[in-house]
Amino acid sequence: MPVKVDMKGLDKLIKNLEKLHGTHQVPLYDIFTSEFIAECSTFSNLEELFTAGGFIVKSEADLDAISSDMLSEFIAKNTAFESWEAMKKSALDKYVKSKIEAGIKK
Repeated sequence: MPVKVDMKGLDKLIKNLEKLHGTHQVPLYDIFTSEFIAECSTFSNLEELFTAGGFIVKSEADLDAISSDMLSEFIAKNTAFESWEAMKKSALDKYVKSKIEAGIKK
């Protein structure tokens, strides 16, 4: 007796992975979603978090100009993360996972 297998989910997964292949420029606010910020802090979004820390971030250059020690200290005191690097890694992991799973029924 033959068994039918629905490969649509696998096909979608392959397409999602192909879209992620290579190097991409992703806006900061797409990675640090409001949901992510709310889950790991008392802030409702990334802009609110930066403002509370006294950081003005309107561009990548603004973010790069902030002392990583100062930013990490603020993150450690005001989020569930021990550093800015740990927070970035977690946010990026969650972003990539969402892109991999996009359109796939669970």
